[in-house]
Parts: sequence; structure tokens; C-alpha cells
Amino acid sequence: MKTKYSPEQAAYEYRPRGFYEAEYPDIPYPEVVNYNENPDGTITLTVNAVYPHDDTARSFSHETVIRPIDENRFQYVSNQMLSAPEEYDTWWHTGRLTEANPGPQ
Repeated sequence: MKTKYSPEQAAYEYRPRGFYEAEYPDIPYPEVVNYNENPDGTITLTVNAVYPHDDTARSFSHETVIRPIDENRFQYVSNQMLSAPEEYDTWWHTGRLTEANPGPQ
């Protein structure tokens, strides 16, 4: 696991994604295209990666499951790719920053 849990704060450490914490305009952005309310109270979101650079509304797709906590908060449950890796090019992707990979110094 690449994240660290802080029991004192009851939260996981957040490390930004992207090109070393800087905004980069030429990457896909998420668009929720469908959702399902599940019997267990969770919500499954179908998300497409919209990529204007390649002129596509679906560079790849994934499902994200969340659990509403109250009106303003939710809990992340899971994320699953729907597209096969050979179906998309992730040249723009960089792994989440960690202690082992802190980005440029």
C-alpha cells in the first residue's frame, strides 16, 4: 500500500497526483456518465476520462464506488478500471507521490 494511515486524525495521508503537484492542462479529466444506488447504501459511479487533446469523450472508463456519510461528505470505497490497458495510452499519467517517490527535489 502506498498511503499512510494516521490513527490520530482517522484519515489517510494525501499526496497529490499529476506532474509533481503542478497543474497540467493537457490531461484527461473525469466525467460521471452514469450512477447506480446499491442496496448496501453505496453509489457506483461510471466515469469516463474526457481527453480534448485526442478529441475523445472516453479515453478510458472506470467505476468508482462511494458511500455517502452525510449531505457534504462521502467515503471512498473502491475504483475499478473498465477499459483494458491496451485500449488507452497513459503517457500523461504519473504515479501518486509517496515518501519513496517525493517528486523533484
